[in-house]
Amino acid sequence: MLATGIAALSILFLYRRSTRTRLSKGVEGERSVEAELRSVLDWLCPGEYRLFGGLIVEHAPDTDFPTAEIDHLVITPFGIFVIETINWSGKIGRSAAHDRVTRTAPGGAISERRSPVAQNTSKVRYI
Repeated sequence: MLATGIAALSILFLYRRSTRTRLSKGVEGERSVEAELRSVLDWLCPGEYRLFGGLIVEHAPDTDFPTAEIDHLVITPFGIFVIETINWSGKIGRSAAHDRVTRTAPGGAISERRSPVAQNTSKVRYI
């Protein structure tokens, strides 16, 4: 009984740790992109832009997933830009499906993921 409890706690700890790691990598990526955006925008159009991060929008009411997060929304004299931040490592390439990409991790594991362009499509339509 004690061994089962310890095993369950170990699995829970590992799950929470991996979830936190993924979340912290995502936040780290978003912060890095925001800093780079500010630097470039300060050079391109100082004082003439607005940069918003982590906006939650209701882009698809009455669906299973009615809200979405816009990682970065940039309003400039040149236009409005919706930016999706993905903090992946490895090689990213095309997939057979138009809305997917293939990721080859540094260790060689291959996985298919939803394309950031596909992720942003409904957000861009909403804006």
